[in-house]
Amino acid sequence: MKAYFTQNSKSLTLELIPGDVKNLAEWQPWDIVIFEELPTSHLWHIGIVSDENRPDGVPYLVDNHGEGVSISITPLDWPTKVIGHFRVF
Repeated sequence: MKAYFTQNSKSLTLELIPGDVKNLAEWQPWDIVIFEELPTSHLWHIGIVSDENRPDGVPYLVDNHGEGVSISITPLDWPTKVIGHFRVF
């Protein structure tokens, strides 16, 4: 999956800095975020950047993490690190 996005989209910053307007501007709605695999399940996780943000500007993710779809976590909340951030044109 990551190989597809690497070849067919724009690769973006992996760093997310709360309150940093310039950095947060790089995290746009519908960007794809790929997380490192979970050690217990060996599965990668993918989220989509939402158009909703926390008060400090950090975007929420449209996320399906086994308990249904939600918009309640941010890329900073997931237990593994971001290994891909892509924008498909």
